[in-house]
Amino acid sequence: MSITLHSITIPCADKVIATHFYSRVFGFPAIGKHGKTIRIQVNETSFIDFKACESFNVEQYSFKVDDKLFDAILENIKKEKLIFGSDLEELENRQLNSWHGGRGLFFRDPNGHIIELLTKSTL
Repeated sequence: MSITLHSITIPCADKVIATHFYSRVFGFPAIGKHGKTIRIQVNETSFIDFKACESFNVEQYSFKVDDKLFDAILENIKKEKLIFGSDLEELENRQLNSWHGGRGLFFRDPNGHIIELLTKSTL
């Protein structure tokens, strides 16, 4: 049997703001309350739960998408007037990277978490 990631919990200052942000930028549908979290659906089998916390560490989350979805999310990033960059050391250069023959970028969510968006990876 293979393993499929079912859900992750992302800590945040305000779970409603985080849910709306990810829904607007990625197009993820909000599922609603799930215990003490608010859940969004990433795909047919995976979910993100947002949990309000007074303090938390800033983390990095990476999403691999196809070219069409990359273009749509990039447009949403621009509509939101988010600053993005080509790598972790260049989070604000408004450039894309071309790693592994694809396209990628990094930006921050409202809680400071670093989000990577990429179309190709080494795996």
